[in-house]
Amino acid sequence: MAATTAASAPALARAQEADAASAAPTPAPQERERITLTYRARLVGVDGDLADIVRGASRLFASDKPVFGSSAGLRRAARDDADRMRRALVASGRYAAEVTYEIKREQGPYEATFTVVPGAQFRAVTHRIVYNDDQPEAERPETLADAGLRIGRASDGASLQANETALVDRLRNAGFPAAAAAGRRAYADFSETTAEIVYYVETGPRARFGPIIFNGLERVKEPFLRKYASWEEGALYELAPVIDYRTDLSQTGLFGALSVEAGAVGGDGLAPILVDAQERRRRTIGAGVSYDTDVGPGGRVFFEHRNLLGAAERINIELDATAVKREARLKLDKPFPKLPGSFLFETGVTEETTDAYDAQTFDVSAGFAQRYLDDRLTVRYGVGFEAANIEENGVSEQTGLVSIPLSASWVDENDPLNPTSGERFSLSVTPYTGAETFVAVETRGATRFALGPRDQFVSALRVRYGAIFGPAAADIPATKRFYAGGGGSVRGYGFQLVGPLDAENDPLGGRSVLEAAFEQRVRVWKDLQLAAFVDSGLVSTATTPDEDAQLLWAAGGGIRYLTPVGPIRFDVAVPISRRDVDDAFEFYISIGQPF
Repeated sequence: MAATTAASAPALARAQEADAASAAPTPAPQERERITLTYRARLVGVDGDLADIVRGASRLFASDKPVFGSSAGLRRAARDDADRMRRALVASGRYAAEVTYEIKREQGPYEATFTVVPGAQFRAVTHRIVYNDDQPEAERPETLADAGLRIGRASDGASLQANETALVDRLRNAGFPAAAAAGRRAYADFSETTAEIVYYVETGPRARFGPIIFNGLERVKEPFLRKYASWEEGALYELAPVIDYRTDLSQTGLFGALSVEAGAVGGDGLAPILVDAQERRRRTIGAGVSYDTDVGPGGRVFFEHRNLLGAAERINIELDATAVKREARLKLDKPFPKLPGSFLFETGVTEETTDAYDAQTFDVSAGFAQRYLDDRLTVRYGVGFEAANIEENGVSEQTGLVSIPLSASWVDENDPLNPTSGERFSLSVTPYTGAETFVAVETRGATRFALGPRDQFVSALRVRYGAIFGPAAADIPATKRFYAGGGGSVRGYGFQLVGPLDAENDPLGGRSVLEAAFEQRVRVWKDLQLAAFVDSGLVSTATTPDEDAQLLWAAGGGIRYLTPVGPIRFDVAVPISRRDVDDAFEFYISIGQPF
């Protein structure tokens, strides 16, 4: 028996047109080009933000417009567009929105006209929660207000999604580790343009913290990792400390992959915390090179072990060498999760051969670093000792100094080698006693601002100020005075040459220093960046810069090639306040932004 389906006249006409198009022989490529429809889309009834919402949901208004070989295809696309437009308006909180379309052609291209009646913006006046699972012993909120959430009356999809996410997070922090959204619906009152929003949720049973169970550990010790947990076993489950726990474990640098989540709730009401970890390689060997016209070539090699004894003990051995400084240094960082912070130990030997002095120094220090505010703020304190043999102007002197270094630093940069946003500030106060008694204070700061796609334009600013309180500059050991000039200081001037000089144009150093630099960086092509900068600085023999201190200026430009390990940098700088001792220009090659 044959089956027949009744259709309206317009639908039948569209079907016949589609059948005719499908029955036609396949045209050659050049003929396809000839029979492709030309059309334009027009919007009526809305403008501004609403027009943007409607156009954003449309295919016919898209920059990459679809191509049609028949009017039937255009009509189908317009019908789908009208439905998408209406749903986009409903998602924006306009539940009574209507969208109609008309396809016509008089002469020239087809015209698809969409007429939009957006309707009023509905207000969400009630927010109710419906639980899909039965947990008779669990105390669960019935409304968002009962859950402690303060919400407005917005009824758009983004706002409702935010409410739903906040509700699930609140439930997970109230003892329901398996809480999850199961959908939501808006029940609209069209006469009042209001809506009741119903959130469907499944919570699972209420739980308390169970044991921490590790999987995948090789060398890392479980008792050390347990110390990062801020909860007590048996306490009501909360999501926030679990997230903090995962963050703390990630920041130890021990793992290449890590997941931390609650397991299934047992019959005893305990939810175990499951930690799946993949340890990263424990050792790193690296090297770096640089070249500055004022100090010549430089090199650095280092070795790092990130888990010496199984509890994230980090040891660094570094060897640095340039024409003016050779140094070997050992650093040990032993974490104490409950501090929270680390025990620090550092020792090294340094040989310096500069125009200001020659020195051989041994130093050793120990102390603690405590971290706050998501590890952005670090406070360090400890004690140190250094012994040095210093030769200045042909006179040798042996010095011994005991110090109590105190410092605080704030680091909120998005990248340590190529920061495009964020800032870095530090303040140190170090009392010294021994050969002389004095106090050195120094503060540094840097900030950046980025604009454009892929941070095309980056403006960077750096400042430094330091002062020594105590005896005259000549009585302070030469290695402890302030100096300025060179690639990491005031570019365009020789190493340590900013400031007072003796009769042979050798730097004397001072009791205060001031530096400032501004740099504008522009990404001109893929990973190529150009930079222009202005640097300035002074060194004074007084504790605060006096009228005898000369502020020196320099300017220059550079090229940076951005690599995954940081930018390779080439800078050229010229001294604006050039003196007889200064060269016409200086250039610098290194890895990493100057600040």
